[in-house]
Amino acid sequence: MDFTVTIPLGGPGRRSEWNSTSVLVYGILSIGGAIFAFAVSATSRNADPNDFFYDFDNETSTIFAVVGMISLIIGVVFVVLSFRLKEGEARRLESQARAEEAEREKNVQDIAKAIRSNIKIRCRYCGTLNEEDASKCSSCGATL
Repeated sequence: MDFTVTIPLGGPGRRSEWNSTSVLVYGILSIGGAIFAFAVSATSRNADPNDFFYDFDNETSTIFAVVGMISLIIGVVFVVLSFRLKEGEARRLESQARAEEAEREKNVQDIAKAIRSNIKIRCRYCGTLNEEDASKCSSCGATL
């Protein structure tokens, strides 16, 4: 099972594949945004009159806290998903390597078979060329 996430971006027919690294980066950025939202929420609740956040009311602080929680959940989901994608990528690469190794082995066997089919043994009595694995001459019947 492959865990590549394909997301349609930029209109019909255009797709972008997210690998495990890009999903991890978005997860970390989302967690960073959550930390920022929590900091703004906490700062606005305890702001002194000279602070930028003093004009924020409790409703605004609550909105920042909710946005921070949503961002944190999304970030954690993305981080977990990135590890699942990494496992899927590793399995896909392992499967691809096995398939390539099987193809190489088949090619080696084909080459060896072709070489063997061209090897002939000359009969010491009549001079006829015989297959390499023949035990008797195909012309005179002598033991090879």
